[in-house]
Amino acid sequence: MSLCIFLDFALDKTINIIDAIEFPIFVLILFGILHYLSYRNGNLLERLSKLKIHHWIGELLVIFLLVAMFYVGGNQEFIYF
Repeated sequence: MSLCIFLDFALDKTINIIDAIEFPIFVLILFGILHYLSYRNGNLLERLSKLKIHHWIGELLVIFLLVAMFYVGGNQEFIYF
């Protein structure tokens, strides 16, 4: 049994797809970074649980603002069959 990998170097459509879903890609990269930091530092959940309420409000506000600013709200047609 052999494993064959095909590489497609036609990046025109790939770049268009990445531009269309840039926020989800950003969220995936951010998740990977946070997961790595959690693995390296340890006890991250304990430290997060001890944060004061004004820190939580600030963090939630920043997350909400990031989602609101980077939301691409274009309607895409959906064809019913």
